[in-house]
Amino acid sequence: MWDIPLAVSTEDPLIGMRVGNYRIAGFIGRGGMGMVYRAFHETLERPAAIKFLPPEMASADPEYVERFLREARAAASLSHPNIIGVFDAGEQDGLYYLAMEYVDGSDLKRILNERGALPEDEVLNHGRAMSLALACAHERGLVHRDIKPENMIMTSGGVLKLADLGLAKQMNENSGLTQAGTVVGTPYYISPEQVRGDEDVDLRTDIYSLGATLFHLATGRPPFIGGSSHEVMSRHLTEMRPSPREVNPSLSPGFDALFFKMMARERDKRYQNMSETAAAIDRCLQRCAMRNVQVQTDGPSPVVESPPVASAPVPPDAKTARHCPQCGAVLTEGRSDCDCCCGRLQLKKSSQFVRPPAPASVVAPEVVQKSSSFAWLAWSVLLLALGLGGWWLIRNHGGRDATAPRHLPPSTSQTSSSPQPKVQPMPPPIPEPDVKNGEERFANGNLQSCGSLKRLPDGRWVKNGLWTNFWANGQINTFGEYRDDEKVGPWPFYLDNGVPMSTNWHKAAR
Repeated sequence: MWDIPLAVSTEDPLIGMRVGNYRIAGFIGRGGMGMVYRAFHETLERPAAIKFLPPEMASADPEYVERFLREARAAASLSHPNIIGVFDAGEQDGLYYLAMEYVDGSDLKRILNERGALPEDEVLNHGRAMSLALACAHERGLVHRDIKPENMIMTSGGVLKLADLGLAKQMNENSGLTQAGTVVGTPYYISPEQVRGDEDVDLRTDIYSLGATLFHLATGRPPFIGGSSHEVMSRHLTEMRPSPREVNPSLSPGFDALFFKMMARERDKRYQNMSETAAAIDRCLQRCAMRNVQVQTDGPSPVVESPPVASAPVPPDAKTARHCPQCGAVLTEGRSDCDCCCGRLQLKKSSQFVRPPAPASVVAPEVVQKSSSFAWLAWSVLLLALGLGGWWLIRNHGGRDATAPRHLPPSTSQTSSSPQPKVQPMPPPIPEPDVKNGEERFANGNLQSCGSLKRLPDGRWVKNGLWTNFWANGQINTFGEYRDDEKVGPWPFYLDNGVPMSTNWHKAAR
């Protein structure tokens, strides 16, 4: 249960006030669209967050108030795990409010300030979650128009949720950019059509703003910066988009391609809906996962320690058993003799003594002596055979010239009785994978192009997947997708100094 004050606070008149079925419990924060309070639904007994529109904004534009209420009702009909749900909207005593799901967590702006640039796979996962959430909103005709890290809330359970759906279109005030280089507010993520004030702003403006947000999450800075809101927004219209890899070299070429298409200045050159955007992010995630697996397999193999081997239990009477003085064998109870390798021995009472069993690794002296004799005899036979073989070679071949007929080797029938060595069968060949990485290099050894190869049924290897071409100085020339040696989709072209020039579009061969 929330701790709701019974009396109205002297510092904030809204705290303790009842709005609809909600009791205001505390202040959460202030945003571009008004102040947000923590509240509690008295009937359903559940927490909520209530946002109040600034009174000056409501009184200045009555049409905006009507649009706000209409879009709030549409947002309340949405149900998606990555969207903060809208419970209620209305007006009381001249205050227009929006009751929403209360989320206990931090927005990505705060996480970015604490951690800096996030890993590529984490950024892509955030982008995928927001793409699916916006696709759900777009299907209902809702366009967010204010995508930014502050409107993405990470819950304590690790679920990313989209906030302030449908509240950003009429925001005309300064976004809080008060000092040079301060990264606060909408201008850093606004689309060119919003800067121009176009009336036909559609869902593709959210794709542009999401691309700018992913750039900020992956590099630690927004794509365009400046000393004022006007300067930042003008750069969205006049300047070329920077490359994320130039700011963060650890990013992949695929992330560059994704970003450039999402933030294309012309709407027709972007992804046309959030479903296409989510599919492109999924492809980048797959390549990122394959790259991580390859790095792990190329690393050092883990050291696996062998488990300790338990020794065999020692019989309790092993210390008192009687043993043969020659071979160490345990004598049977009631017997005074044994049959050992040295013959039958009669043990007298004076020779009966306690002796521990001989270890398996220790060889009896007689066995060592016999082994030494056998080894000397084997060496003697080997030396004699070598001497006889050398005498036979000299006698039969030493005095003949090169043209003299030589003895032929014995026929197969003569040697058939001798044992033949067993021929071990060759192991079956390991099948070659159908997909591998390929590369081409210049004469000086620098990388010319690299990407994925696929083997066709006839055995030929063709380019298939993402490929990147480089200039001789190492700068990117162009990159894009191959399908069976045919270029498809966008291929952005760069000069050898890194300046982007144009984008060529290719259709798949029929």
